[in-house]
Amino acid sequence: MSGYRNANETKIALERGEIEATLANAYSSLMQTDWLSKRLVRIVIQQGFRKHRSLPDVPLSRDLARNETERQMADLLNLRDEITRPYLAPPGVPADRVEILRRAFEQALRDPALLADVQRQQLEIEDPSNGEELAAIAEKIAKTPPSVVQTLVTMFNSYKDAR
Repeated sequence: MSGYRNANETKIALERGEIEATLANAYSSLMQTDWLSKRLVRIVIQQGFRKHRSLPDVPLSRDLARNETERQMADLLNLRDEITRPYLAPPGVPADRVEILRRAFEQALRDPALLADVQRQQLEIEDPSNGEELAAIAEKIAKTPPSVVQTLVTMFNSYKDAR
């Protein structure tokens, strides 16, 4: 995003034809524009571990990996999109209380008043992961071999140095 201070500036640059592509736009953000309906943009890849229900034919970045190392690198990069805004509790919270918190949060996300407010604002609750799914993802990511992490760090440093 060199030269643009934020996502809004990047979107304006795309509309002006100053740039030809952008990434990391939330689907809900795109839904607040007329870009999709006017076919001004084409979504070519999805981040995360699950496809958005409206984009079943758009591949996940991990689907394009050529081997397990690339898949693990994609998973590390996708982690941010999967665990976007987690709600956390401190270590040592009794399991029964963690369970109560998880179920209450899931119930809140199905609340008709909340869902009506989300719709009124033209927002979206994008298939939230439950606590068990997030814990499994965190566990999987924690088992990523150090060599894969180092390869990713090297790639980022090379990109940063090239800029």
